[in-house]
Parts: sequence; structure tokens; C-alpha cells
Amino acid sequence: MSFSPELFAGFCREYPELLKVEERSDTMDDDMQFAAQLQRERLKKRGLELNYVITPRGHFPEGGKVQRTWSDGMYTNRMDVRSCNTEREIFSSGKRIFRDRQDKLLYITAVDLLGGSRNVEKEPYICPNCGNVSTIGALRGGCPYCGTHFEISQLYPRVGGYYYVKEIGGTEKEVYGDVKKHMLPTAVILGIFGLISGILGWDKESTVLSVLGVIFMTAFSAGAGAIMGYMIWAIRKLGGIFYEAGKALKVLPGVLGSRK
Repeated sequence: MSFSPELFAGFCREYPELLKVEERSDTMDDDMQFAAQLQRERLKKRGLELNYVITPRGHFPEGGKVQRTWSDGMYTNRMDVRSCNTEREIFSSGKRIFRDRQDKLLYITAVDLLGGSRNVEKEPYICPNCGNVSTIGALRGGCPYCGTHFEISQLYPRVGGYYYVKEIGGTEKEVYGDVKKHMLPTAVILGIFGLISGILGWDKESTVLSVLGVIFMTAFSAGAGAIMGYMIWAIRKLGGIFYEAGKALKVLPGVLGSRK
């Protein structure tokens, strides 16, 4: 069974919509759609509106990093992962009361029939209302002869489950940009101090040595500033990792006992 990018993209597009309006999904199974319905009803009961956006990002934004494949007597399941960014906004009476953005790893489990599913969309089928022959795909959109609409909820493969893991490290491009934002300011600031220090130590009797001294002090200070900026970035990143690990400790007992 292959986990297509279209299934990923469809889930990322449809799931946020199902949290706002009632409609059928072409990518999620009935259990997933029922869970979205419950969440939608909770929000409505509390008078809240949720805007939820999933944006691909990272090294594998289209999926393709297979984590696990397993089967039972009827279905085969494949877990895949993609990097994404999620943005949530919650409104109450038109006023935004909550907003957050997070980089995450999105794990999605695709469920397919054992041995793979057929493309039933193109298979012929007799409309039970008017008796004309059409295709199953056409009947889903409404019989072309009598207009009768048919809802078919479980065409496989479908998304049967998902969960997120917060991504702390970031991609190579993101890390490079973050490091540069820390190194450049400290390099410039200390470089300016080095330049001023070199000028203050100017020796009028030895112009060449003075120029070389200014260049050396400026370059040395800028280099030291860049190293300092990198150390600040590393300390902040390490602190963030320990902070997130500490937040996760409270769920550790439940995880350790989950196999029971």
C-alpha cells in the first residue's frame, strides 16, 4: 500500500474545515469524521469559532517517511509522517481570545483493504432509482439521468488516525536562519567596539601598524561576537529542549503503563 501525497494534502485541507462546518470528507474514515463532529459540537456549545490551518514545511513536507506498517484480517495500515506548521485561532463573539503557532511532526495512519483497494470510482453501477447505468464516481455527485445523490462513506484508502509531536530542532534551513539571527548582531556590535578600540589606540608615529591594529581588533572582536552569538543560540536551544522534556514528564507514567 502506498501512502500518496494527495491523501496527506486532502487530510490537511479537510480536517480544519470539518471543525467549522458539517460536510463529508473524502480522506477520513467515519470514526475520524465523528471525532471532528464531536469537537465541532463542543465549540458550538461554548459559542467558540476555531480557525485551524495546517501548512507543510520541513525536509519531508509531502510525507514519505514510513514509520510502521501492520495488517489484520481485513485491513492494512501504514503510518507516515510529514513536517508541518499548525496555526490555531479561537474567537468568541467575533473577538480573538487565543492564538498559537507551532512546528510539528504530523503522524497519519492510512487504512486500506487487505491487498489494496480497487478504483471503484470508474466501475459501472445501475441507479436504483431510474435504472440507468452510470459509474460509482458519477453517482456520488448525483445521477446524471435523474439527479439522485448517493453518499458512499468508506472508499479506501482513508485516514484512520493521526497525532502530533512538537518539533523542537527545526530543519537545516530554519536552524541556519536562527543561528544567523543570533550571530550577526553580536558580531556587528563587538566588531564596532573593536573598531573604536583600535582607533583609540592609534599610533601617529606608525601609521601602517596602526591600520593593521585596527583591522585586527575589528576582525577579532567580530569573530568573538559571532562565537558568542552561536553560544547564546546553543544555550537557548538546549534550554528549550530541557523545558519541553520537563513538560512531558507528567505524562510519562501513563505512557509507561499504556501497554497494560
